Amino acid sequence: MFSFWQKKNSVKSIARQLPVRLVESYTRQEYYSVEQVTEVFSQVFTHDHNQAYAYAMFCSQADFDGLQTGLSYAEMRADVGKHCFHDWPRFNFESLLVYAHSTYSDGGFIAGGEGSGSEGGCG
Repeated sequence: MFSFWQKKNSVKSIARQLPVRLVESYTRQEYYSVEQVTEVFSQVFTHDHNQAYAYAMFCSQADFDGLQTGLSYAEMRADVGKHCFHDWPRFNFESLLVYAHSTYSDGGFIAGGEGSGSEGGCG
């Protein structure tokens, strides 16, 4: 568990930053293409560590499965639910957008930021 927090591009960081950037770049959509997620991810992060989580969060299962990563879409989404939504795996893009807005505003972290505990949907 401790090693999770030491990884670059944490699940929480991806969930905080990408929803807003995806909307800015491509308008609000239920799912984004692999290419769209890849482009925005590379604009936000310098390392591709945990990029598969971004695909699981923002792409359809069919697009994710087409990547042939050998990873489970359902398991990755369950991990996102665990880290950002109190084990609730049925989040959607709207949930992620609300999460992003509740933890990041005007360039600074606010309620629910990493390590803050129970606020903002992450524990």
